[in-house]
Amino acid sequence: MAKLLCLLGLPGAGKSTVLYRLYEEHPNDLIFVPRVTDRSVRPDELSPERNPEYNFVSQSWFEALTRTNCFVAVELFNGYAYGVRKSDLEVVFSNHRPGIMMPGYCAIDIKKQYPEQTLLAFLSVPGIDYENCVILPKGEQCLRARMTKRGDDSDKLETRIQLARQIIEKDRLHLQADHILVKDDEGGSDAIAAIKNLLGI
Repeated sequence: MAKLLCLLGLPGAGKSTVLYRLYEEHPNDLIFVPRVTDRSVRPDELSPERNPEYNFVSQSWFEALTRTNCFVAVELFNGYAYGVRKSDLEVVFSNHRPGIMMPGYCAIDIKKQYPEQTLLAFLSVPGIDYENCVILPKGEQCLRARMTKRGDDSDKLETRIQLARQIIEKDRLHLQADHILVKDDEGGSDAIAAIKNLLGI
């Protein structure tokens, strides 16, 4: 049975840290499904040739992929486009290794967001084991420290802190995710151990 885990979370919650660690420790045990994006590489990200999270392309190339119906779905965030190619997902179905992907921004109602559109693409595929896993920061102070460290500007930081506060303190039960993990440490060892267990590696 093909298994795919969608890794979600607020910006600054540490999703990339967890994904990078998994990529370093298990490059041959997992299939990493990248998002294609027309934005440039941030200073805190891995270089394009070894990045399991993103496939960086030009805006014109992204538009060409969209016109030729290459994506399962496309989302726009902060002026940039993101999408997951059907061909990248098909690798999960034709391989015996579990797959992992980070499909995008985590809003209060995940069912209205991009991950649900991705799930719909799998409904006609027999034998797919698909689950969402949301990573939350331990608290507002941890999230603020992470976003400050990676250089988010003050306006963007406060907007994201407010959203995080709403989700962490008030709407956590509305996430409607299969799994919710609280990342307790900077390296994400606790979350990584839980994800390994979920994926059976």
